[in-house]
Amino acid sequence: MNVHEQETFSTLTRAQEFIAEKATALGNIPSSTAVTRLNGIVSAANAHEDEKTGGKMTAQMLVQTKAAARRVLVQGHLASIAAAARADLPDTPELAVVRKLPHPNTSVAGVLKRTDEVVKVITPLAQQLIDTGLPSDFIAQLETARHALADSASTHITTLSRKGGATKGIKTQLAAGRRQIRVLDRLIKMQLRGSDQSLLTDWKSRIAAPRRAGTAAKVVTPAPASSQPAAAPAVRAAA
Repeated sequence: MNVHEQETFSTLTRAQEFIAEKATALGNIPSSTAVTRLNGIVSAANAHEDEKTGGKMTAQMLVQTKAAARRVLVQGHLASIAAAARADLPDTPELAVVRKLPHPNTSVAGVLKRTDEVVKVITPLAQQLIDTGLPSDFIAQLETARHALADSASTHITTLSRKGGATKGIKTQLAAGRRQIRVLDRLIKMQLRGSDQSLLTDWKSRIAAPRRAGTAAKVVTPAPASSQPAAAPAVRAAA
C-alpha cells in the first residue's frame, strides 16, 4: 500500500479497535451489519496486500529466471549452432538467420521467433551439424530451452497481472471502507448523544485523517514597517 492507502487502512483498524474496546457503551452497533461489513473489508484488504507483496517478490524472482533462460537459449544453444553453421555450412542468405544471434535488446517474443526460424532452417541440415560435433539431439535441446524461456515469460506476465489485480482490489476495498466509516460515524454519534462526551471525542480522534507534513496552514507575516520617517509633502513655490 502507498502512504495514503496505509493511512486509510489504519483508520479502519482504529475504528475496529474502538468498537471492540467500547462495545458495552455502543448498544447494538458492535453486532450490526455495518461492523460486519467493516471487518470483511479489513480482511479483504489484508488479503489483497498479502497477494500484492507475494506477487512482487515472485515477479522479481521471475525476472531473474527469465533472464537466465534467455542466456541459456541464446548464449548456449543458438550461439553453438551459429558457430557450427559459420564453420561448416555454406554462406547462403537462407542461413543468415542461423549464423547471426539476436541483438541483446531483442524482446523475448523476438528471441522466440528467431529460435523457431532457426529450427525450421537447420532441421534438414541437422546431420551435417551433428557430424561437425553438435550433440545428436541438439535440436531437441534447443526446443527445450525455447520452451523454458516461453514458460518463464508467460508466468511473469501472469504474476504481474495478478499483482495488478491485487492493487486494484486494495483501492476498491479501502474506498468501501471509507464509506463504511461514514455510516458508523452517524450510528455512533446517535448512540453517544447526551452521554460521556469523552467517548465521542475518542471516536473522532481515531477516525480523523492524520495531518501530513507540509499541510499546516500558511502564516502570512506582515512586512516590517520602514524605520525611516516618511518624507514631508512637497511645498509648492509661490508664483
